Amino acid sequence: MFLALVLLGCGLQYAWVAVSARLSIYDEPYHVAAIDAFSHRWLPFIDQTVADGPLGDAERYGSYLYHYLLSFPWRAARGLGMAVDDRIVLLRLLTVGIVVLALLVYRQVFVEMGASRAVAHVTVGLVGSLPLLVFLAGTVNYDNLMFLATALLFLYGLRVYRATEFLWANWLVLLSVACLGAVTKYTFLVLLPVVVIAVLVRQWSNVVSGLRTGTVRFFRPGNLRALTANYALLLITVVAVSLFAERYVGNLLQYGSLMPSCLSVHELAVCEMHAPWARNAALDAAYPDQPMTLPNAVAYLSNEWLPLMFRYSGYMGVTTTEGTGVTTVGPAVGGWLWLLLAPAGLAVLVLSAGVLRRIRGVAMMLGASALYLAVLFVQNLSDYLTLGEPVGIAGRYALVVLPVLIGLTVIGACRVLTVTNADAGRGAKLALLVGAALVLTQGGGITSYLWSLDGSWLRSDDNLVARSTLRAGDLVQHIILSDEIVSDPRL
Repeated sequence: MFLALVLLGCGLQYAWVAVSARLSIYDEPYHVAAIDAFSHRWLPFIDQTVADGPLGDAERYGSYLYHYLLSFPWRAARGLGMAVDDRIVLLRLLTVGIVVLALLVYRQVFVEMGASRAVAHVTVGLVGSLPLLVFLAGTVNYDNLMFLATALLFLYGLRVYRATEFLWANWLVLLSVACLGAVTKYTFLVLLPVVVIAVLVRQWSNVVSGLRTGTVRFFRPGNLRALTANYALLLITVVAVSLFAERYVGNLLQYGSLMPSCLSVHELAVCEMHAPWARNAALDAAYPDQPMTLPNAVAYLSNEWLPLMFRYSGYMGVTTTEGTGVTTVGPAVGGWLWLLLAPAGLAVLVLSAGVLRRIRGVAMMLGASALYLAVLFVQNLSDYLTLGEPVGIAGRYALVVLPVLIGLTVIGACRVLTVTNADAGRGAKLALLVGAALVLTQGGGITSYLWSLDGSWLRSDDNLVARSTLRAGDLVQHIILSDEIVSDPRL
C-alpha cells in the first residue's frame, strides 16, 4: 500500500506539470517536431530532407526510439482531430507513465541490492521527488525513456550477474534492453561496457557449463504458454539487435563512426536549420581549439563544470509563445540542500564501502555510473576546449545514474547503523522519513516548480488547472524559506 501511495504521489506531481506547463526549455519543441516527423512514416528510418524541419541529423542519429514509439499515439490523436496542444499533453501523460514504471523497476533494484521493503519504498519516494525529475517527467523528452532503460539495465544486469545457472530468458532481456536503450539515446552506450564485461567475467563458467541445458529448457519449456512467451522474447531480441546493428554497425561501416557528424550525412542546409548545431558551428569557427591537458581539465572542472552542474541541479523553465525562455534555479533553500546533501551522501558511500562491497553487483553498478559521469565530463570538456563556451552542461544528464547513488547511500547508511545497533537502524529509518518530509516541504517534489512559476509558465491563462496551480504556488511561497532569509549558494 505504501509503495502504491508513493508511486501515485509521484505520478500526480508529474501529471500536474504535464497538464499545466508550457513547452519545456529542455528541448521539448525539438522532441515534438521529431515525433511529428516520424508520424508521417511507418518505419523508424528517415530519408531526411529540409522539408522535415530543424531536426539536425534524424537520419543516422542513435536517439530515435522514444520519438518513433510516441509517433503512433501522436498520429492517432491527430487523426481524431485533437489540437496540437492537447496532443502534447497526451504525450506528456504517456511519458509520466514511463517514469513511474522506471521508479517501480528501481524499487526492485533497491530490494535486490539488499534494502528492506520499507527502505526501498522511501528511497523510491526520494528519487521520484527530485525537483528536476518531477519537472522533466512531465514533459516530452527522450531522457525519460532512457531513465527507464537504465533501471531495466541495472535490474537485469544484477539478475544475470548473480545467477547460479544459465537462463536464456534473463540474458535475452538484458540484451534487448542494452540494444533498445542504445537507440533511445546514444549516451546509453557508455553504461554498457562495465555491465557487459562484469556479467561475462562473472558468468562465463555458468554459460559454458549450462548452455546446452538452458537451451533445451528455453525451447522445450513443457507448456504452450511458456513456449509462446519464450518465442515472443526471442522475437523482441532479434528486433532489438537488428535496430542496434542497423544504426551503429551501419554507421561504422558507412561513416567510420558510431555517431557521424551531421555534415557527414547531410548537406549544410539540413544541418544549419538545427539551432544547437548552428550555434556550435559558429562558436567553433570563431574559437581556436585548445589542447586537452591536465591543467585545462582541472581548471574546467573547478571553474565551470562543477559550479554549473550544481546550479543546474534544479534548473527548470518554459518557453513562452514568443519563443523566449523563462527559467529559474528553484528556491534558495534548495541550493543549500544540494550543497549539504551531495557531500554528505558521498561521505556515507565512502564510510559504508566495507558493507556495500559485500553486496554482489554493487561494483558493477557503481563502475557503470562512474564511467558514465566521467565520459559526460570529458565530452563537456572537449566541447569547451573546441568551442570556448561551457555548452551541454545540464543536471538532467546525471539523472539516469542518481538513483543508484541515492539507493546505495541510503542502503549503506541503514546497514552500517543496523550492524552497529539494531535500535539505531530503526532510528535511521525514522530519520529517513522525517528527512524526506523536510526536503519535500523545502523545494523537493513539485514544490520547486510551484515556487518558480508565474502566469507566463502556464498553458492557459484562466482555467481550473491554471487557477489551482497559481493558488498552490502562492501557498508554497509561504512554506518554503524565503530568499531573504536564505541566500542561494548557486548564484
